[in-house]
Amino acid sequence: MNSRITIGIILIAIGIVFLIGNFDIFDFENIWPVVMTIPGFVLLYLTFMKKEKGFAVPGTILTVLGIYFLYESYNNWNTIDELWPIFIITPGLGFIVMHFVEKMKKD
Repeated sequence: MNSRITIGIILIAIGIVFLIGNFDIFDFENIWPVVMTIPGFVLLYLTFMKKEKGFAVPGTILTVLGIYFLYESYNNWNTIDELWPIFIITPGLGFIVMHFVEKMKKD
């Protein structure tokens, strides 16, 4: 797929999320991490399908932290004092993903 089409689709999707949030269909205060998670999934897709290791760390960080923030937003941020090490673990996980993608590329 053409990269301009992909960028266009991503921008439209993000715009639709914001538009729906303005009509009180869902509570945007709790769903905002999805805007962070979607680009993370796109970067991870590029990491594994195109075997581009450079997208592994940012894709992992955006995806994992986006999911974590989504969890926290529905739990009133009650567990952030216990789960803060995720901010250290996530980049490490990204480097491990990068290693495996590099290994897949060689095979």
